[in-house]
Amino acid sequence: MTGAEAGAAVAARRARILRPFLSLCEASALVGALALFFGMAVVLADVLTRRLVAWPIVGVNDLVQLSVVASACLALPLAFARGGHVAVAFLTDRLPLAFRSWLLIAVAIAEAVLLLLLLLYGWRQFESRLAMGDVSSTLGLPVALYWAPYLFGIGLSLPAALLALLRVHPRAEATAEPER
Repeated sequence: MTGAEAGAAVAARRARILRPFLSLCEASALVGALALFFGMAVVLADVLTRRLVAWPIVGVNDLVQLSVVASACLALPLAFARGGHVAVAFLTDRLPLAFRSWLLIAVAIAEAVLLLLLLLYGWRQFESRLAMGDVSSTLGLPVALYWAPYLFGIGLSLPAALLALLRVHPRAEATAEPER
C-alpha cells in the first residue's frame, strides 16, 4: 500500500467515525433553531393576544428564557465542529504556516479546557438547583430544565472543539509551498 493509499484509508475511516458525530451536532443545532422559533412564536402570540383581546399569555418570560438558553447552547457544538466561530484571520493568515498550525492546536486545546471548566461549573450548578428544587418564577418549571440544554450543548461542544486537531497537520503545512 502506497503512502497516498494509506492516507486515503485513514481519511475514510476518520470520515466514517466523524459522520455520526457531525450529524448529532447538526441535529442539536436544528433543535436550537426550533427553540428560537418557539420563543419568537410565544412573543408574537403574546403581543397579538395583548393587542386583540387584552389578555397576556402567562409565563412568556419563562418560556422565552428557556428557548434562548436552548437555542444558544444547542447551536454551539455545530459552530465548533465546522470551525465557524469568529476568527481574526487577517492576523493569522500572515503567520508562517508551521507557526499557524501550532497556534491552531493551542487554540483548540484552550477552547477544550475552557469548555471543560464550563461543563464542570454547569454540572455543579445543575446539581445544586436540582437539590434545592428551584423553579422558574411564573410557570414553576424546574430550573434544572434550563440547565439541561446548557449541559448538553457544552458537553457536545467539548469534543467538537477538539475536531480542529484533526484538521491540522503541522508537518504537511510546514513543508507546503507558500501561497502566492
